[in-house]
Amino acid sequence: MNVPRTPEEAQNLLFLLLGSAIAQAQIAEAQAVSIYHLIHHRNPPKRATLGAKVQEIKKSLPPDLAAEYKQLVEARNYLAHEVLSDCGGWTGVIGWDPPSTFGALYEAITTARATIERVSRLLSQHLVDAGYPVMIAQIGPDGVTQLEPTAAQPHRDRET
Repeated sequence: MNVPRTPEEAQNLLFLLLGSAIAQAQIAEAQAVSIYHLIHHRNPPKRATLGAKVQEIKKSLPPDLAAEYKQLVEARNYLAHEVLSDCGGWTGVIGWDPPSTFGALYEAITTARATIERVSRLLSQHLVDAGYPVMIAQIGPDGVTQLEPTAAQPHRDRET
């Protein structure tokens, strides 16, 4: 991703990318509450972190998907706690950070967000394929569509 020419524009793009990625992480947090409820037939503890919810949810997932879910938690934690100090450190002072720092931050944020989006899609598909009582809509180039079971995983009825 190209770094804008002025420090102000570079910082604005950083904030836009980070805010968008954090919003995606918040959506994943809400999805975890829903998945927890579907699996355990109750809400998670009120102050449970994403990691704590995922620890419980992972027990009911196929091992490969459980490992992917752990990556989502790691990407979320990276965005929330580490990204700005990573990539050579960001000073937060307009004009002090070189374009290379912004480029590295843009890349790190984009990668973490892509992980969160990818795993969220896998989780949604799993819920549909496993026959949980959910209707998941997705927005794409063709508008809003309902997620359908994949051919590889025919719909199975689940006890609810």
